[in-house]
Amino acid sequence: MPTVSTVIPCHNAATTVGATLDSLIQQTFGDWEAVAVDDGSTDQTAAILTRYQDQDARVRVIQQHNAGLGGARNAALPRCRGQFVHFLDADDLIEPGFFQTLLSTLRQHRDAGAAFCGWRYVGAGLRDVSWAAAPAKSVITFAELAADNPIPIHTVLLRAGWIGRIGRFDTTLPVAQDWDFWSRGARCGLVLVGTTEPLAVYRMRPDSLSRDAESCMRAAARIVATNHRHDPRCTDPLPEWRDGAPGEQESVALADATFNASVAAGGAQQPERITEILEEVCGKQARFDPLSCALRLHSGVPFHRCCSPKGWPQLWPLVRPEIEKLTECMEERFGMPGFARKTLHELEKLLRGREFVLQRIVDHINGHPSSFRELILYGMGRNGRYLHEHLAPVARAAGLRVRVADDNLSVEQLAKEGFDPVGSDQLAAGLDRALVVVTPLRADSISQRLKGFGWRDGRNQLSWSSLAETANSVEV
Repeated sequence: MPTVSTVIPCHNAATTVGATLDSLIQQTFGDWEAVAVDDGSTDQTAAILTRYQDQDARVRVIQQHNAGLGGARNAALPRCRGQFVHFLDADDLIEPGFFQTLLSTLRQHRDAGAAFCGWRYVGAGLRDVSWAAAPAKSVITFAELAADNPIPIHTVLLRAGWIGRIGRFDTTLPVAQDWDFWSRGARCGLVLVGTTEPLAVYRMRPDSLSRDAESCMRAAARIVATNHRHDPRCTDPLPEWRDGAPGEQESVALADATFNASVAAGGAQQPERITEILEEVCGKQARFDPLSCALRLHSGVPFHRCCSPKGWPQLWPLVRPEIEKLTECMEERFGMPGFARKTLHELEKLLRGREFVLQRIVDHINGHPSSFRELILYGMGRNGRYLHEHLAPVARAAGLRVRVADDNLSVEQLAKEGFDPVGSDQLAAGLDRALVVVTPLRADSISQRLKGFGWRDGRNQLSWSSLAETANSVEV
């Protein structure tokens, strides 16, 4: 029996499924099988699948009438023989080391039911758009999945024994069936552990199912609601999640998830209709956080247009009127004075660019040439990793040791990724002649904690948010 079973649902995927199967064949770990489901295709998908099946005995093809993405996955599951199950859509790919790395991760974490990795986005023709992503946390449980789906389905390798506990994909959901699937598993105790290494490839396509804003919003609302109450489909939930996530968190999660779904699907292009749906699914009393909305816009607008956030300088003149209209409609409908202005302000801070923040930190170091011997980057999310890549060489050239800290990653995990970590006990004790840069946008709690340890804001402590705030105009 094979070690890994990969499920590949295919519907009219003749232009992409060949590359998908090639990415499997190129795996450095070869003990796998592919269960490819031709879901009622009317193009050359069936012929392509048959050709691969004839050439490689590891590929098995199932033919069926069109049942949709979830229906195709469900048809494949009983035919999977592997110890691990992987879901790979017919327009996505995995890098050669995907299986080998995630199998190794699961061997190291025997209690984890699944492992995940980071991913990179590509455009038409597999065009690299220089956009890599990964979840903010290295361990994902129901607490994270209750409000958001941080992982594309093909980034995950699942122990096959969990399939029976989770059940089948919910085919009544038009999209986001994977979010519902992982949520049910996590409610029952499924723990996902991961690496930030981008071993999966997400192909952005303008004709994707995720482009239907209304369907995406309603599916997100339904999943969030389900995740915050008892779910009869979960017959063996962990006691703490029997009745779902805390009810007081639902309204915030609902507002964020539905707004995110609308933006990623192009909702800014139809502001009146999107605002109506937001009121319908969230309620008239819903409140939307300007920074959360700005963050969703910052990544969602480029995603909808199949480019990376690096494309904002070209996008901004085109989409600013749409964003202004959407936020103004939301401000009026939900009675949130100043919401449009605040959201645009937060977005503009993001659009000032990482280069601006980077330069401010360099200026601070150069302005105090003998004050610091160490640079500590606190928070290794997107901002922290960007600074480590671009600031570390400058700091080292100035004679500074560069170290990192993160509340969600252990010292061991950081060291394994090749960073020079510093523990919270060392930060609490204080470090002689060190400069700490707090990289998350929401950093008030971290900054207050450091202040309590004796770190002084503006002297030996800087924050990304405050540095971005100081620019006078949008630099895009």
